[in-house]
Amino acid sequence: MAAARPSPTVTGSVLFFDGECGLCNRLVRLLLRLDDAGRLRFAPLQGATAQSYLGAHGLPTVDFDTLVFVPEWSERERPDYLLRTSGVIAALRVVGGGLARTLAGFIAVFPAP
Repeated sequence: MAAARPSPTVTGSVLFFDGECGLCNRLVRLLLRLDDAGRLRFAPLQGATAQSYLGAHGLPTVDFDTLVFVPEWSERERPDYLLRTSGVIAALRVVGGGLARTLAGFIAVFPAP
């Protein structure tokens, strides 16, 4: 799956996902479909941008079991990131819309075990 790589001039939210994970790729496709306004940016955890971000924040750079949501890329030096389910909920809230709000609420009420 091809995804836009956030450049240093990108502002807004960025979601780093495991580019080798089928579930992560389906999640990205869903978010792209829901994000009519293009508010969210995506990049694989295996890419140079994510690797740099992960290393700067002491996050694992191999053997991924997560996704990383960065609320504001222009402030990426701050350790304000969300992992896993919290990141998915935040991404859904960024894209907005009725279906995204419903999914975010459902995930928040019925989190994975």
